[in-house]
Amino acid sequence: MKAVRRYTLDFPRTAALSLAALGAGLLNGFFGTGGGMLLVLSLSHLLPKDRRKEAFVLSSVGVFGFCLVSLFLYNARGLLPSDPFASYALAALFGGALGALLFGRIGTRLLRKIFAVLLLYSGLKMMGVL
Repeated sequence: MKAVRRYTLDFPRTAALSLAALGAGLLNGFFGTGGGMLLVLSLSHLLPKDRRKEAFVLSSVGVFGFCLVSLFLYNARGLLPSDPFASYALAALFGGALGALLFGRIGTRLLRKIFAVLLLYSGLKMMGVL
């Protein structure tokens, strides 16, 4: 297993990342998605150039946290449908595991292109263009 390199961010970058994390949590709470996108974009600009691929990994940590909180709150308010949840959750867990296993085999450049295409497609779909 590879050792994780440690680094620190200065105060302005830490403050910017904290604001991005707050925004990501709000996006996730409002829409159930989108927070990870904001974290990846923010981290890509805040991390040193040779560490930018880690933005995808670090955003997963944030997404996990605010998805758990949102899931708990949606359920507490009776907004979580129970019918498709089990099969959907299992498929999502499998997809997450597969993506994490394949992550190290995909170059940063290709990963960023895939991410950009997904963002573009999602945005056009949300606007009703597609």
